[in-house]
Formats: sequence, structure tokens, C-alpha cells
Amino acid sequence: MSQYDITDKIGFALLKKGIIDYETLEKSLKVKDSEGKKNRRNLGQILVNDFNIDHDSVFGEVADLYAFREIDLSEEQLDKSRIDFIRKLIDTLPENARDMLL
Repeated sequence: MSQYDITDKIGFALLKKGIIDYETLEKSLKVKDSEGKKNRRNLGQILVNDFNIDHDSVFGEVADLYAFREIDLSEEQLDKSRIDFIRKLIDTLPENARDMLL
């Protein structure tokens, strides 16, 4: 194994499921390590933005790993009051959390 051992749970899960290969994991971990601590992105963001890995595959795995429920909104009717509620809820989150959602 190279200098990067598989210590990142998300990376290991994505590798195990065949969503990414070892080379992509290794490169993405190098990117993560090279970023300053203040602006360091998480592995999922790097994989999606820099390596064009499918967003839903990556963050679906994050949801599974952390036992978040996934909700399919494709058949939901979102009226104005519901959208306003969601906006208010998102506005209460820290900026870095909002960035991850959007």
C-alpha cells in the first residue's frame, strides 16, 4: 500500500462499493491534505467537484454511513409555505453546512 492508508471511512466505503478506484481515492486524499485547515473540503466535496464522481453516489454513501435517511422528493408537492419553512431551517445552519447542502 502507498503512503496513504485507507483511514477515511467514506473513502473506504466508496472504494469497497466500486464507486471510486484506489487511484482516485489516493489522489483525492492528496488534494485534501494539501488544502489549508481553514478551507479544507471534505472528501465527498473533493470527489464530486475535482474528480467528477456522481454526487448522489458519493453523498448517498455518506448518508448510509452516518445512518441519515434519504427522502425521494421527486413525487412530493412543495408548496410555498413548505419551501419557506425549508429556507428558514437552512438559514439557521452554519455557513459551511449550508454550502454542503447547496
